[in-house]
Amino acid sequence: MEVCSLRSDVAVFGRMVVGSVLEAVVAEILLAAQRSAASLLIVAGIMLKDADSLPDLIGTDKRFPFEELHKMDKAGPENKDANGDGEGAEMLQ
Repeated sequence: MEVCSLRSDVAVFGRMVVGSVLEAVVAEILLAAQRSAASLLIVAGIMLKDADSLPDLIGTDKRFPFEELHKMDKAGPENKDANGDGEGAEMLQ
């Protein structure tokens, strides 16, 4: 008689523990979702406020100046081997 009562008490206790753990997991998920939604709204608000300043950062032509990247004032130094005596070119031929 006592064994059956003990088994049912263990089963009830197990269900209570599982229920408590499940409740804690659901609460953590809801808090994480709330924090994520709040962060998203804050970032969206900041981006909407700064949308007017974006053209100032890009410039009037609104494209990347690739011409400035390829422009050179004078030719760069000639490539040489590490020893500097020019023997590397002879060895390749």
